[in-house]
Formats: sequence, structure tokens, C-alpha cells
Amino acid sequence: QRKFADMNELNEDLKIIQHDVQRSTRILENLLLLARLDPSQAEELPKNQLDMTVLMEDVYTQLENFAQAKAIRYTVHQYAQRTHVYGNYELIYTCVRNVLDNAIRYTPVGGQIDVELLNEQDHLIIKIQDEGNTLDAALLTQLGQRFFRALGTKQPGTGLGLSITKKIIELHQGRVDFSLSAQGGLIVKLILPNAS
Repeated sequence: QRKFADMNELNEDLKIIQHDVQRSTRILENLLLLARLDPSQAEELPKNQLDMTVLMEDVYTQLENFAQAKAIRYTVHQYAQRTHVYGNYELIYTCVRNVLDNAIRYTPVGGQIDVELLNEQDHLIIKIQDEGNTLDAALLTQLGQRFFRALGTKQPGTGLGLSITKKIIELHQGRVDFSLSAQGGLIVKLILPNAS
């Protein structure tokens, strides 16, 4: 790009090459992250007490421009009395970011994303619901599998985000549930043990 900055006819080709390199880099980084997340090493993860309301705000701040560009309405309902979990900030951040990024990508322009924080017994549930494309119920069981992407999707991606999310949550003794949203999209529940 520096060498041929004065050749406007090459700009578009160089942008395509740069986009492909960035996408390949993201795939490689995701694969390396998956390979490093060995369930037998869960106890070795550096963990701290995390306030999920603060973490959720951090994630949305990073994705806010993306949501605003699509005029997406975003609401948070906090019903949880206990919002602290014991975990690795970077990994839990990655989970929430992956799910919220997907919700924004698949929600149509002017759509709605609802986030709820709930307590159920000794667990915190982060429920993210979008107005994305209607999913076939049969596909729900395949969500979270490596490289799985629903046919016909026009959104860029590697099919690794939800599998990474699922693995990280399992490393924190939690689970991820997928269900169909009454709004026409997807509901993802990140279920984590509350910090004692």
C-alpha cells in the first residue's frame, strides 16, 4: 500500500488482500485459543471476582458503533441480585463479546436486542435475545460446534465464535443454552456459578 499509494486503480485490490489477511489471522487466533483451552487445566486459569454488569458495559462500549450503524435498539434488564462470578476476565469478556457481536450481525437494521441478567439458584444467567433471521429448530443442536454456520448466511465469520464461547463457559463450570426467540431470532443463555 505504501509503495503503490499513488496508483488508485490498485486500492480496491489491496483492500481485498488486507481483508483476507485479517480474516485468516482471526481464524488462526481462534484456533490457537481453542487449542489452549484444555478442560484439565481449568484450575490453572487466573481468576478473579468479576462484576458482570461492569463487564457487559465494557463489551457494549466496544460494540456500540457497530450497533448504532445498524440503528439497533439495545436494552438491559437487571433482575439479578447477585451479579458477581469468579472467572478469567479476558475469557469471559470474549464469550460475551462473541454472543453480542453475533446478535448485532444477525439482527436486521432497526431491530432490537434484549439482555437480561437473572439469578437462578446459585447461578447468574446472562440472556441475550435478538431479532435475527428465523432459525430452524433442528439447527439449535449444531450451534456451538466448530466451524458450523447455517446455510445461506451472508455475514462474515469463521464458525468458531460460539464453540469458543461454549468451551470457555464450560471451563468456568457453567453451560451455554440456545433456544429460539419469540422475536424471530436466537436466545443465548450464558449460565455461570455465582461467586461465593
